[in-house]
Amino acid sequence: MKFQACLFRCLFAVLVCLLGNISAAIAANADKTCATPGRGIVLTNSAANMQYQLSGEYFLDPSGTVTPDAIIHKNFNANANACDGVFPGPLPGQVLWLRFDLTNDWSVRQHLIVTFAEPVFDEISLFTRQADGLALLARNGRIVPTAQKATQTLKPALPVVVDAEATSTYYIRISGAIAPTVTALLMTDALFDEWSTLSTVISGIFLSYVATILFLSLVIFRQINARFYKYYALYMGSLFAFTFVYDDWLNSFTNLSLTSATASSVTYFLGGLGSFTVIQYCRVLLEVDDQQPRLRLLLKLLTYTTVLATGLAVIEPWQLSLPLQLMYFLNPLTLLIVALGKIRSGLPQAVPISIALFIFTGGLVVAVYSFIFPISIDDAHSAFELFWQHPLSWGYFLAVLGEATFMIIAISVMAKSAKNVAQSAVLEVSALRDNLAKIETENAKIQQAAVVRIETLEDLVAFDPDKKLLPPVDQRFVDRATQCVQEQIGNESFSVRDLAQALAVSPKTLGRRLQKTQNMTTNAFIRSVRLNYARNLIVMRQHETVAEVSHACGFASVSHFTKQYREEFDETPGETLKAANSSN
Repeated sequence: MKFQACLFRCLFAVLVCLLGNISAAIAANADKTCATPGRGIVLTNSAANMQYQLSGEYFLDPSGTVTPDAIIHKNFNANANACDGVFPGPLPGQVLWLRFDLTNDWSVRQHLIVTFAEPVFDEISLFTRQADGLALLARNGRIVPTAQKATQTLKPALPVVVDAEATSTYYIRISGAIAPTVTALLMTDALFDEWSTLSTVISGIFLSYVATILFLSLVIFRQINARFYKYYALYMGSLFAFTFVYDDWLNSFTNLSLTSATASSVTYFLGGLGSFTVIQYCRVLLEVDDQQPRLRLLLKLLTYTTVLATGLAVIEPWQLSLPLQLMYFLNPLTLLIVALGKIRSGLPQAVPISIALFIFTGGLVVAVYSFIFPISIDDAHSAFELFWQHPLSWGYFLAVLGEATFMIIAISVMAKSAKNVAQSAVLEVSALRDNLAKIETENAKIQQAAVVRIETLEDLVAFDPDKKLLPPVDQRFVDRATQCVQEQIGNESFSVRDLAQALAVSPKTLGRRLQKTQNMTTNAFIRSVRLNYARNLIVMRQHETVAEVSHACGFASVSHFTKQYREEFDETPGETLKAANSSN
């Protein structure tokens, strides 16, 4: 218990420290002074790879009806800090306008790219200010036709050219965003190519890894636990679909794009489905069963809360998504505490599961936190610097890749443990078989001694005047006849002639000897053997139904069998079967 409490305190301290570092980073960006105050950027660096914070002013059109010609007469708002490139994201039906100046102090024309840290926009359009109004330079976004897009990259981009020793005013119109904020960036062509390529490669590798784990869960993991692999396959499938939609691979492969409203609902549904399945497969892996009612109640509560939060986020992604975002890391954090408790109980796979959930929780804290409170991106000179300054991406990738890797280790540990248990069971069964063989040998000796005693008794009463016991010769004849019938017990066509032939006597001789020893005809004898054999099958519960017993004993008709059985034993076979089940 102390170990679990210590680990939990360490986990809490790490999370608090992580949140503190992120908050400190935000505060540091907020207090940062700008070298080029105002609403624009002065280009004084001709480096091949350079990224600038796109400072400027913004206007939020609540109705989305302001035209490009009318926007130049609107009063724009300045950011709290002139260097901050983070602007409020437009809600459905709204349009965000950005206005900024670019000054090129160099004697050569500059080719730049305006882009955004967020990948999801319905439409972004770049305009330049001219004497007679605004002129459209480039368009991009998910609902923009492919032929009209400025670039075909996963990252949204708008190319801009600034003449030598000139200053130009630009406007950007943004509609349809998933994130609550918009982070605008200005960078050189070369740096954008690096960043876009790096982002595409990382996203592609991530999707390939998730697809591989999905394949393993469908093909290999199902051999371990049927309940587990279904939940885990659904979990990996939801992660694959989430990334496929969010990073807009859907448009790249199918030329089909989802609007931000649809994409938001779909991604929240997939995220909620993934959170739901995490609870389910961890319940199986951590072996939370009916003997642990409190843990089962806790996991049920998490499940119902996640389903409710997912429904709210799907219905209204912008206003009601916060509960689901909290559940994203509250669920694995709770499961982590359960896993730590399972370590104390000696569950082998609990250690790698705890590590997987710890990484998963930490990565999601970073991703969700940066999604709600994005960090302003500093100037950068490489794609890796840009990627590292965007914790939403690497936090999500870290969470999923770390969780999947250590969960595979947990599954391997569980499989090895199950194999050891199976081997122990095989050894135990082998030992039981040896003991059974010894018992059977002893029983054979006892039976042989009993046979000798019985034969001795038969000899003693062979000439008993009351004929209560048969002479040995007659008894052996009856035993042989009984054995012949039992050997053909399932043969419905076995007749008197067949029995006489098996005993090497004529039918008349057979009938005479059975009449003398058993006081019954040959047909009656065969029927009696069948009925007694049927009764033994019922009493020993060798079959589940009367029909099965009837067929096994050579009766063509169940009703005929029931009638004969009642006449022989004064009860129906169904009553005998019921009594046998009750006694068992």
